Amino acid sequence: NRVWGHHFGQHLVSTPSNFGLQGAKPTHPELLDALAARFIENRWSLKWLHRTILESDTFKQTSQLNQRFSRVDPENRMYWSVRRRRLDVESWRDSMLAVSGRLDPQVGGPPIPLTDGTNRRRTIYSLIKRRELDDVLKMHGFPEPTGHSPKREAVDTPLQQLYALNSDFIWECATALADEFPSETGQGEIVDKLYEKIYQRRPSDNERNLGVKFLSGKGERLVRLERYVHALLISNEFAFLE
Repeated sequence: NRVWGHHFGQHLVSTPSNFGLQGAKPTHPELLDALAARFIENRWSLKWLHRTILESDTFKQTSQLNQRFSRVDPENRMYWSVRRRRLDVESWRDSMLAVSGRLDPQVGGPPIPLTDGTNRRRTIYSLIKRRELDDVLKMHGFPEPTGHSPKREAVDTPLQQLYALNSDFIWECATALADEFPSETGQGEIVDKLYEKIYQRRPSDNERNLGVKFLSGKGERLVRLERYVHALLISNEFAFLE
């Protein structure tokens, strides 16, 4: 149930820490039982469970709105589409490190504070203090370590945008990615490669023209490129799963 909720943004049982009489009923009890039984048969392999869910036709659906289905099932309890949802702060930070080539893939080891400027490891290895939660984690909805949290609550505040605009960490990622392009690289090629690396797609003609126009403007080339990369990194497309 928790793994399903992680991938779909909604759980089969909406009270993941309460399967008792006071908890919510599952929307698809047969599916929940089948996944649990096969999970046990596959030796409790989480890799198998993740793979099974991600390869399902349900997960591969589009996130586009269907007006007819939306009127019948506005909460999407029957999974007629995949919800567009925001990345949690850990995945968002890790993705920035990955696309900028700064991610340290080492597995295991001691925790490192997020405030440490040299911390390039996955966020799961960051130091968590029970009574002094890191400000970046806190403003992005990370649960308080002093209590139980059955699921991640959605948080959307102006502080998140201020952090995205002014964070040294994000600017360092933008600078590292901008440095990958030699001075002789054409603006059109830069825009194409950035979209492929950051968004995993080709830019539209309008997006390409806007990017080339900005990069061709007045001012120092590298500064404009860093600002352009920064804008792509803090965009909604990078922060949300479609």
